[in-house]
Amino acid sequence: LDFIHSAISSLAGNPRESNVKYAILHLCSGFELLFKERLRREHWILLFDKIDNADKQNYDAGNFTSANFDSCISRLEKICSIRFKEKNKVYFKKLRDKRNKIEHFGLAESKDAAILDVIEGLGIITNFIREELGEDNFNLDERHLLRKIKQKLGSLEAYVIERMRIIKPDIAANADYIIQCPVCMQQALFVQ
Repeated sequence: LDFIHSAISSLAGNPRESNVKYAILHLCSGFELLFKERLRREHWILLFDKIDNADKQNYDAGNFTSANFDSCISRLEKICSIRFKEKNKVYFKKLRDKRNKIEHFGLAESKDAAILDVIEGLGIITNFIREELGEDNFNLDERHLLRKIKQKLGSLEAYVIERMRIIKPDIAANADYIIQCPVCMQQALFVQ
């Protein structure tokens, strides 16, 4: 969650190119760690690069090589029965490729295009948190950080525009049950 928070914070105001690079790097790390958290909740052995090498003592000590990004996605689908949309899997690969290019060569596209990629990823990862991790399953400090993440997302104009575009049909279909969200301050909270 710290990495997701950092990615959002990097985009505040009028971010410099270096801020956008860190937003991508931190977003990618956040994805991987949240995927690993979901695997850990399924069973700790799923975190090991080679499951045959899983050892509880090494796990407890944090002394092991963990599964890579692609293995996490595969295990989430095959073992945890998570069905990622095809467009999201394409996004995961694109994000990893961007991260690798940034680490070795720097930002290879316009700052605005990179910001839009981060915005897309923030939508995907916030859905993953809600659907697969459940906000109530975090400790008090983590829930506080999740609240800060939501507040910061509400102040990112590009995120709000994209998110409202995505949920517009749901809002229209449930107009009588939509109120202003006290966290993001958008007319987008469903109540029954």
